[in-house]
Amino acid sequence: MNMPRNLSMGTPPCIQPTLQTPHSAISLDEKSARTIARGRITRFSEEVSERLAKIQTNRPTKRLAWIRHVKAEFMKTFGDGVLTAFSDNRRVHGLLLHPVQDGIGGWLAASAYAIKFGNTLLTGGPLAYFSAHAIARMLERLRVVDPIHAMKEESFVWALAELTTTAHREHYLLPTKSGYFCGVWDQNDSLPVFTTWLPDRYLTVREQEVLTYLRYERRIGFTRGLEDSVHVTKENT
Repeated sequence: MNMPRNLSMGTPPCIQPTLQTPHSAISLDEKSARTIARGRITRFSEEVSERLAKIQTNRPTKRLAWIRHVKAEFMKTFGDGVLTAFSDNRRVHGLLLHPVQDGIGGWLAASAYAIKFGNTLLTGGPLAYFSAHAIARMLERLRVVDPIHAMKEESFVWALAELTTTAHREHYLLPTKSGYFCGVWDQNDSLPVFTTWLPDRYLTVREQEVLTYLRYERRIGFTRGLEDSVHVTKENT
């Protein structure tokens, strides 16, 4: 799997406001959140690798039985990293989170994979990368410590799936359950790299309106920030 190489992202496209966060039993700063996330992601990677090594190549020969078997196998192997899994007439499809390889710790990839009836190899690949900084910011601001679970809880499957049909843009705003990721297009790996995450509570009223619109209409933003996307709601009202 290719990795982001020498990302020329500069300053993340979202300005970091300095607001107080609500009281919570869990208190994290960005440094400790990043350390926790990296450790959890490394452990998750090791667990998935162990499960992959145990996969049996002997599968049912009947199509429907094969589909049921492979779908269950997919769910068991990738566990909490599976965002969704479904099948059509001859394939099993999955959208999942997994660690980015090649030595960059704390990064996650959102990938779409499929396996065809009778085959043993997955086809597909990454849709986007999420940097260690973005994941740490999400953990810090949500006051949680499990990056895989937090990403799964926050992610809108439709928003990630939308990336499969979207021509590349300079900037990306990816809505989640209680905030949004900001990203840029990486020329080296030809996919979006999300560099930070902001929660709803940091937004102005107008920014909240734009984000609510993007969620309701199931759209991704393609501007540097939500303020630059205000025209979207005006054009569609």
